[in-house]
Amino acid sequence: MKNSVFFTVVLLTAQFLLQAQYTGGNGRGDASVGLTNVALPVQVLSINVPNKYELNQNYPNPFNPVTKIKFSIPESSIKEGMGDKVKLVVFDLLGKEAATLVNQKLSPGTYEVDWNAENYPSGIYFYKLQTKEYNVTKKMVLIK
Repeated sequence: MKNSVFFTVVLLTAQFLLQAQYTGGNGRGDASVGLTNVALPVQVLSINVPNKYELNQNYPNPFNPVTKIKFSIPESSIKEGMGDKVKLVVFDLLGKEAATLVNQKLSPGTYEVDWNAENYPSGIYFYKLQTKEYNVTKKMVLIK
C-alpha cells in the first residue's frame, strides 16, 4: 500500500496492559486499542530500562519462610513477534520443579517477587530466570 503507516504500541504497567495499533495510509486506516487488567505476580520496582539482564541473589538467604528475588529485563517480551515469556522457576536439590514464580510476558524493568516456602521442607533450592536471551540459575537455602 502506497503511503501506508503501521505501528503498534505496547505498554505494561503494574496493573494494565495497553495495546494500540494503526494500519493505513492516505488518511484511511484501521485503529484498535485494547486495555487489559493483568494480575502480576511480581512487584514492579522500576520502569527505567535496564541495560542488561540480571538475576540478583535472593534476600534474605538463608531464609524462613519468605525470601525476595529481584531481576531485571532490558527487552520487552510482549512486543509483537516475541512470543517468549519470562520464567522464574524454583527447583529442589534433585532438579524437581518446586514452584513457578513468574511465567508471563513482561516489559523492560526491574522486578521483585516473593517466594513463600512455608509448605516446603528445609534444604537447598535453586531458582532460574529464563528468557529467549538469558538463562541463569542461583542457589538459596531454606532453614526452618
